[in-house]
Amino acid sequence: MTAYGYVRTACTDSPTQRELHTLSQELSESNLQVYVDSEVCGHTDALTRRGFSNLLETLDPGDQVIVWDVNRFARELDGILAAVNAIQERDATIRLVSNDLVLE
Repeated sequence: MTAYGYVRTACTDSPTQRELHTLSQELSESNLQVYVDSEVCGHTDALTRRGFSNLLETLDPGDQVIVWDVNRFARELDGILAAVNAIQERDATIRLVSNDLVLE
C-alpha cells in the first residue's frame, strides 16, 4: 500500500493554512507525495482538476488517499460522491484527517 495526500486550496479559504500544516506534518513523517490543486473553487469538478486527475492516474489497488476533509474534493454532494467513487473504483481507500475516519 502506498499513501498519497490531496490538497485543494482556494484563495478565500481560511482553514487552508491549518489544513496544509496538519496534512504536511502527517505526510512529511512518511515522506509521501502530495497532489495539490491551488486556488481552485470547490464547485469545480474534481475529476477535471489537474492534481486530482494525476492522483487518480497514480492510484493502485490498496493505496490510500489522505485528505483533510471530503469538502476538499467538492462543495456539493454529487461532486463529493463522484470523487469518492473515482477513488474507490481504483480499490483505494480515503482517510479523512479532520474526522479521523477511513472510507473503504
